[in-house]
Amino acid sequence: MNDKSCWGCGVCAVTCPTGAIKLHRLERSHIYENGMELMDTIY
Repeated sequence: MNDKSCWGCGVCAVTCPTGAIKLHRLERSHIYENGMELMDTIY
């Protein structure tokens, strides 16, 4: 979708694994602040 939210869909992991991991780590605290759980099992 956009580069400001990570929904844990895994699409970015398919297109760019390393980029997905970096985004996942950067957005983790942001997602938790909004009360949403990041699915760590995807990565």
